[in-house]
Amino acid sequence: MAAKIAGPGPVPPLREAKTPPYVPLRALRLAAGLTLEEVSARISAEFPEITASRGTLSAIESGSRGVSDLMLRALERAFRIPEGSMTTSYAPRTRDAA
Repeated sequence: MAAKIAGPGPVPPLREAKTPPYVPLRALRLAAGLTLEEVSARISAEFPEITASRGTLSAIESGSRGVSDLMLRALERAFRIPEGSMTTSYAPRTRDAA
């Protein structure tokens, strides 16, 4: 008679999906050791149709300017991270009627 081996038991239910950590763009840039000018140069080299000046990048970092999907892809390439890694929850500011 063969010995009966106990299996690992029932599989526990899957955990609820969690939101990945949020990393501010400025923190990512500083961790990569890049200046705004270097990020701008990388974007211009890969995406000549995008104007990514130091001021534009600074406004994006501070949250006073949103980004297009194309700019997100350009930033991913500039930081050499996988495509689709960056997302945004930026909601444009609305102006009060004066």
